[in-house]
Amino acid sequence: MGGSQYLILHLEDDIALKETVGELLAAVEPQSEVQQFTNSDDAIAYIAQHGNQVDLYLLDVRVPGQTDGIGVAKRIRERNHQGKIVFMSAYPKPDVNILNDDINYEWINKPWTIERLLDVLERAKDH
Repeated sequence: MGGSQYLILHLEDDIALKETVGELLAAVEPQSEVQQFTNSDDAIAYIAQHGNQVDLYLLDVRVPGQTDGIGVAKRIRERNHQGKIVFMSAYPKPDVNILNDDINYEWINKPWTIERLLDVLERAKDH
């Protein structure tokens, strides 16, 4: 990620979890800017304008909107945005026919630990 400040997009429809992740990111990455969304439509609209600036995408899979988190990830890559994509979901990792390695992503099962999220953040900085 370039410089000391970087941009994180977080898509999560569970309000309590969204707030928790937002507070955690603010605490451990105070130089970062975090944009949070509860539905895919708002996230996609933001990505259309700022996707080339996003360094890390934290995406839930089952979210309201025209598509799910996997659809959001596909749009990110269709637009050739290079940010690291991390799915955070309670659902099992989908079959390769649905989500292939071309997307270049990481999958974290919920419930995840703070240590696991911190590890993802550290690796995203090196992305």
